[in-house]
Amino acid sequence: MNSSSPILKRAFSFAMVLLAACLFGYFYDAARIFPVIIDAQTIPDTKKQNILRGVLPKQVLMRNFAGREVPCYFPNQMTYQLKANALGKFPSMLCLMRRGEKLHFPEFEGTTIVRVECLSMDFLQEFQKNQSWTYQHCVPLSRWPFPVTGGKRLFLLILIILTGLLLPAKYAPILLASSLFAGLEWYLFPQFHPIRSVVFAAILLLTLRNWLLLKQRIQQKVRQASWLLLMLLTSLLLTRVPLFHLFSGAFPAPLLLLIPYLILVSLAVCFAFLTAEFFWQSIAVPENSTPGEALSCRVSYLLHQRLAIAFTAVLFLTYLYIQNPLFLNKYKFFCKYRLGHLLYSYELALMPRALAGTVFCWLSNYFSQVLLFQLLYWCSVASCLVLVVLIVRKIRDSQQIALLSLLSGLYLSLPVTWLHLINDFARLDLFLLGIGIFCLVQIWRDSPFKYTTLLLIPVSTLIHELFLLFYLPAILAAACWKCDWKSKRNLGFFVACILASAITVLLFLRLKQNNPSANELIEFCSAKDQYQVAFFSGYALSIVEKDYAFHIRNLGNEMQANPCGFLFGTLFTVLALAWPFRLWWQLLKTRLGQIPRLKMLLLMLAAFAPFSAALIIVDYARWQAAACHCNFMLLFLLLGDPASDSKLPLPTAKTIYGLEILMLFFLFSGAADWFYFSELCKDAAALCNQILLPLIR
Repeated sequence: MNSSSPILKRAFSFAMVLLAACLFGYFYDAARIFPVIIDAQTIPDTKKQNILRGVLPKQVLMRNFAGREVPCYFPNQMTYQLKANALGKFPSMLCLMRRGEKLHFPEFEGTTIVRVECLSMDFLQEFQKNQSWTYQHCVPLSRWPFPVTGGKRLFLLILIILTGLLLPAKYAPILLASSLFAGLEWYLFPQFHPIRSVVFAAILLLTLRNWLLLKQRIQQKVRQASWLLLMLLTSLLLTRVPLFHLFSGAFPAPLLLLIPYLILVSLAVCFAFLTAEFFWQSIAVPENSTPGEALSCRVSYLLHQRLAIAFTAVLFLTYLYIQNPLFLNKYKFFCKYRLGHLLYSYELALMPRALAGTVFCWLSNYFSQVLLFQLLYWCSVASCLVLVVLIVRKIRDSQQIALLSLLSGLYLSLPVTWLHLINDFARLDLFLLGIGIFCLVQIWRDSPFKYTTLLLIPVSTLIHELFLLFYLPAILAAACWKCDWKSKRNLGFFVACILASAITVLLFLRLKQNNPSANELIEFCSAKDQYQVAFFSGYALSIVEKDYAFHIRNLGNEMQANPCGFLFGTLFTVLALAWPFRLWWQLLKTRLGQIPRLKMLLLMLAAFAPFSAALIIVDYARWQAAACHCNFMLLFLLLGDPASDSKLPLPTAKTIYGLEILMLFFLFSGAADWFYFSELCKDAAALCNQILLPLIR
């Protein structure tokens, strides 16, 4: 028996590896994407231009923009319009479609001949006026689990054999479960991220290595209802994408596949929480410590480890990669239509928002725009990484580790914190944020560089006037906080900031009168465009000439068409800022004297000043992000400064537990975009609009 045991183990490992390869190969083949070319021809109409409308599911990727083949992801059920030329010929539609996906044409305006070409399939079909048509992509599965032939199939077989021979038998079930998880992810999600599968395998590996220690904890935890509810909430958040597709009907996942995926996610979440709790509890703390003191001791211990900074950097880059499908793609910003503002400059007119474009257009005379976009993106990522590292170091050296770590954890878990890196790259708001952080830090440190604020206030307003609502109140409040009747220098600096702000407002109002027309602006940008950016920026460029009355009316129209979007975005923002508001209220109550209390009140009002932009901004996430940035920056500077005399009591166990739930909720709610606090906010608003709007109307 002993002599045959190694042979049985090898056979077991080989069987597990082969089964794992077959499982993943099946899902890989079932979720394959095929190019589909759709051409259409109609009878020319001299009175009007014929339009062909197609409704695209989320998984369809259009690749015919500006003659450049790049992936462009669209939201659920987006209607795309094709305009016929004078001969009645529509532009070709090149899609990447999966099996079972549908492309719907709701109504043909006239007699239309449609040609569909996919692989060896090529057919024509004629449709009459007002007729609709739905094309469903159907391709048979491959005979082999992996759709590869020749040398690739031979290499795959050799890899399976070597893995089966070298993999220890006790780890073979982990490989099988990880392959099943990866295959389900490939099939159920629009974009596949291998990091999620790697994390799943790592969790199973850690669980196996510490199973004897975790076994007793599992028996204790399953009897706690609160712990089970937390596991369920986290598992549902991690499966929100296929669940939303199931409820909305955009791309419903088979229930028989969704159930095992949910079970695997729930097990992984359970094991991950148990393992993390085991290592967290293994850090020694003094006896009879309060929850706040224990949190301070454990966080301080972790941050003083040798690889703490490197581990933080890895977590940051991993988060960006998971939230941004094109993070490592050189065309990551190709379909970001908001890049048009970098193309107009003072060469056209002395107008607002043209300062950044003037610098960019000057640099584009010496470097390609593609290189400048890449350089700007990676410099932004590096700057945010440095900011995260500085936050970690400041917490490590602070006397209020518990409060600062909870505040930073909440802030860094918010999707809108990374809005301008993940889904809003190179928008002017990113420059405003960088300038706002620099000015606040220099003023708070009473550095000689704080006098650059007097120059940066008008410079930031020339980049974008929203600086006046987003970060200028925080800068003025910080200068007021530092000013003292005993220090004429700080008092003079505060007065100078007020004068610089007043001059900046007058300068902006004067430049606003020089705005060119939309046609002039689009024509100017198109002439300087090397990267087809203006192709996506037509709407953004056309509204530069509009006054604020237009923005208020536009906001009203948006709220009528999408009332739940504004409602859910505001709700998520209030939920994120509820604890910071409580901190502000505690700080306000602890101040003694009218002048110190008035200064604290000004800081508090400045932190929530970006809420005023909700009256004019349709893309809500911009003011929501600014409100979160201001609250965090001012509270972090205030609580981390020993000279401010702003000590607060340590957080209680209920506060810590509630904030941990909020962090998990925000962290796994998906990335933010221009209009929504997170993907979960967007999906919830879409479902509510789909249900409520027909009832209201």
